[in-house]
Amino acid sequence: MTGTQSSTMPSGEFPVVRNALTTFTDSLVAVGAALVAVRDWSFLFGPGLAVANALLLGTLMYRSRLVPRAIPLMGLVGPLLLASNTATMFGVNEQVSLLSLVALPGIFFWELSLGIYLVVKGFRPSPLTDGPDVGGSAPADLRTLAR
Repeated sequence: MTGTQSSTMPSGEFPVVRNALTTFTDSLVAVGAALVAVRDWSFLFGPGLAVANALLLGTLMYRSRLVPRAIPLMGLVGPLLLASNTATMFGVNEQVSLLSLVALPGIFFWELSLGIYLVVKGFRPSPLTDGPDVGGSAPADLRTLAR
């Protein structure tokens, strides 16, 4: 290789390297945008799963009557917040919307009142929480347990 060839060869490769770097940069921008979208959806979907938990726990507390019935009723508005988060994910409404405004106080007061009630008073007495009968006698009527 002569001096002229070695000096012109790298200058011919620079456009190729520049094109490769441009393509690489474009792909990094696309991957970055995808990761930001996943984070945004996770930010909306994660609390939605907590709302599903509130719905299940609220239903259990309502049916078992271990706490006053007004407390679990506040947790049963959870599907409104889940619907609001899902609508936000698909661009139907904004994150701060009327649906969120209606659902958030219910979930907030549900969690607050359930925690305070259980710390202060605990569960109400119930045949379900009495435990097994050690004497070996079965309850006369199982329907009383289902109420």
